[in-house]
Amino acid sequence: MPSGAGAAAGQMSGSFGYRSEGDVEADPVARAGMRRGRPMWRKCVLLGAFVVVGIAAFAWYRARGVPDDPDEVTLFSIDGMSMRNPVDRDRPADRELLYEFPVLGRVSMTDPELRRRVVAAVKRDLDSSDSEALCFYPRHMLRVVKGGRTTDLLICFQCNRYQMYVDGKLARSQYLPVGTGSRELLNQILADAGAPLAR
Repeated sequence: MPSGAGAAAGQMSGSFGYRSEGDVEADPVARAGMRRGRPMWRKCVLLGAFVVVGIAAFAWYRARGVPDDPDEVTLFSIDGMSMRNPVDRDRPADRELLYEFPVLGRVSMTDPELRRRVVAAVKRDLDSSDSEALCFYPRHMLRVVKGGRTTDLLICFQCNRYQMYVDGKLARSQYLPVGTGSRELLNQILADAGAPLAR
């Protein structure tokens, strides 16, 4: 094709809003735009991957905070509903409180197999709930001790939320999701020991 016809064809391709591969290769501005677009796409993919990995790692870290083979495990029955009722808050000051909640009873587990079973059941529930309520009225608290480190889990199965304390200090300010798979087991242990259950 004559050179004049080739130039005309190039002008026509540009006028119709598309570029051939040859046009892009020949145009330094177009090449620069393609180079800028590729890294941005890759950055978005990498950012998404980091977010997913970060969430998974954080959930793993929280579960890791509860040892699988603890030295001591104590299950408490606590009255989480007392904080709703001003009359209940006026009860005698000498009552035992855990994180401001009245203690109704407790069970210290001496059987290592039972300790491991309870911890495994509760850890499966951590971060496994798909729904949460806006309330928090815990009726169970699990205290797990390993190597002098004490982890307390305040659990509200009604609201599907829990809080974690490590050596008496709140490990995270916000409430965390919890499933209900271990509730029946915990209630059975308390009932077998004669510990009253909260309303």
